[in-house]
Amino acid sequence: MSFERSLAQRFPGAIPMRQFVAASQVALAHQGFLPDNTLDCVGLCRDEICVPFGDALREVWGPTFSFASLAGAVMPGRTAFGAFAHHAPLVGGRQRIACFGFTHVALDASGEPGPVERPGLPVPSTACGALVGLLGELSSGEPLPGPDLDDLEYGLLRERLGARVEPGARLDLIDLTMLAHRVLADDLGRLVLEGVDPSKMDAAVYTGVQIHGPGGVEYIWVGDAYALMAHGRVVLA
Repeated sequence: MSFERSLAQRFPGAIPMRQFVAASQVALAHQGFLPDNTLDCVGLCRDEICVPFGDALREVWGPTFSFASLAGAVMPGRTAFGAFAHHAPLVGGRQRIACFGFTHVALDASGEPGPVERPGLPVPSTACGALVGLLGELSSGEPLPGPDLDDLEYGLLRERLGARVEPGARLDLIDLTMLAHRVLADDLGRLVLEGVDPSKMDAAVYTGVQIHGPGGVEYIWVGDAYALMAHGRVVLA
């Protein structure tokens, strides 16, 4: 299976990264979200190969409030997101925030999930490395370890995803990636949007998966795309 076939099969509707950034800018503009009246937050994996996506978003939206973490998991709590909301500009009597939360995975030239070429390394490594490690733990059948104060972020990721996996379940990397997306999307919706007063603030959310392809190509698959406005919830194109 080629990269193109694997991408279409595993992530139907995925589009090139730059195309997503442009399309989301247009969709948000139709709802009144513009670079000069909106503060955005971006949550991607800490992996350096995720940086081009964050940079592309900052090119449009300017400085962003970051919630980067392993696998793009939503680690900040109410205090962090409350600060983010309060930092949004007040324009025309309203504040506007836009949130982009994405986990990630690599597909190699043959369409195999996981392997990715990194500059300076003689052999492929993996993405997302944290999810690959967690997949090994989940597949072992052994009880998951408890919290580790020297590895809090990975431990929280393990706890959040492991709680949603039935004992003995057979998962592959794509299954775990999609679970990571669902958990981050649920967490982002809860932590950010439960504090939004639609009479005073408009809030938009995009979640999905960043896909690293051969030769450095980047694709984006969108899972959730919506805005909470004074007149209700709007699905973003």
